[in-house]
Amino acid sequence: MASRFQIYIENVYIVLTTVYSMLFVRSFILFCLLSWPNMSIALDTPPSWPWRGVSIENIDFSVKKLHDVIRTIPINSVQLRLKPRKLSEVQGISPDTAWEKSLNWADAMLDECKKTKLVSILTVEGFPIDPQSGYDQTSPQFWFSSQNRDNVIEIASSIATHFSHRGPELVAYQLLSEPVLIIGGKSFSPPQWKKFQADIIETIRKKDPNRWIAVAAAPWGLPSSYKNYELLPFHNIVYGAHMYEPHVYTHQGIRKYKEKYTYPGNIKGKMWDRKRLILSLSSLKSFQLEYGVPVWIGEFSAIRWAPGAEQYVYDLISIFDAYGWAWTYFSLNGWHGWNPDYNHHQPVKEEWKQQYVGKKSKRWRTLKNAFGAP
Repeated sequence: MASRFQIYIENVYIVLTTVYSMLFVRSFILFCLLSWPNMSIALDTPPSWPWRGVSIENIDFSVKKLHDVIRTIPINSVQLRLKPRKLSEVQGISPDTAWEKSLNWADAMLDECKKTKLVSILTVEGFPIDPQSGYDQTSPQFWFSSQNRDNVIEIASSIATHFSHRGPELVAYQLLSEPVLIIGGKSFSPPQWKKFQADIIETIRKKDPNRWIAVAAAPWGLPSSYKNYELLPFHNIVYGAHMYEPHVYTHQGIRKYKEKYTYPGNIKGKMWDRKRLILSLSSLKSFQLEYGVPVWIGEFSAIRWAPGAEQYVYDLISIFDAYGWAWTYFSLNGWHGWNPDYNHHQPVKEEWKQQYVGKKSKRWRTLKNAFGAP
């Protein structure tokens, strides 16, 4: 008969070997998922998952234009970006009036989504919403002001109250998709972000308990920002990110990004191709594997005049699809540099106005191919 000590040793051995096996299996799965992007995992996901759609903002975009998009590419979702600050500035109206107009625009779009069986993600951008504040949501003045954070909470409560009656046409909310604190030209994760993000979620849930909410990691909502990100203790959460890596390529010709680069190719001493894109997404992929959560790339693109931009966009879409991630192309309207209605040439000053080609552009051809449109 075995002694108590022998039984104890055997039990310890079983526990240790079990733990080792679990760690080995987890490591092996992680290796596989990062090595072969066509492997994905089953998740508890929102309706119409994975979302495959486009982004539009409430500046000069009508229901008629949405009809045209639906006829052109078979999207299953649309991101409705409310930008009351920009609207106030462009139209010379008060922030309160701009906010009301933004809500009315969203209602019209949601009615159309309901008719056409699309789901929408409602995003609010640009805080403080008063352009006369003299600073934006990247500044210390914003992040270290409890009044500014309270104003965001008020907006969160407002949208949840206003849209709580909506059905499946409204699938998710999102606020502050690119949380970042900029000091001296350097980007940091705002120290208030963890609690502030939880406060936003709790505020929405008081008015609209079961709607999905998209969140982002700081700084900037980058895929790499998920390296040390902690899972949130809430249900129905989508973990979002924006993908523009490498910025010197995707944003070339904008402000400080003066140099010209080609994709695929050597960019700042590194070879950027599909494999490098997979590597740049690895922190987000590891986070998904660790917690089994739905991932949404809420923005991605390359400036329309970047050499190889169409291949860059197509490579990203192929990776997102292989991972089973949702994605939203940025953007169908707004600034001409991202707008697919313009050609692929870099404009000089106001020359961009003559570069409008509509659906005949290279970017529209890329989008049609990606969505499987004729």
